[in-house]
Amino acid sequence: MSDEHGELIKRAADALAEIDIAADRARAAVASTVEHETGMKIAFGKPSVMDAGFRDLVRMRIQVDHYIAGHDLIKQWMLPTDTRTLGQLMPQLPEEIRELVAEHLAEAGLS
Repeated sequence: MSDEHGELIKRAADALAEIDIAADRARAAVASTVEHETGMKIAFGKPSVMDAGFRDLVRMRIQVDHYIAGHDLIKQWMLPTDTRTLGQLMPQLPEEIRELVAEHLAEAGLS
């Protein structure tokens, strides 16, 4: 892959991340308006981390550990400039690695 393609992919990933952030802010603004005008909270996605209790934080820590473990396995076969998706990569991995990655991602809540 050329440097030009790699740069394009990086810019596209950055743009998509900015879109996600903007969408999250817009959802939060709508929820805030509804709460302000009605006194009622609405859920628009996953619950706020600020509503998490200690047990939730422990669960999140375990999920993060599994996410990192899965990432550490995957990064041996997938570079930042790689255009393949994880779904395209998985069948190409050795069976033992594929099973470990799948297990870690499932434990991370990503399956």
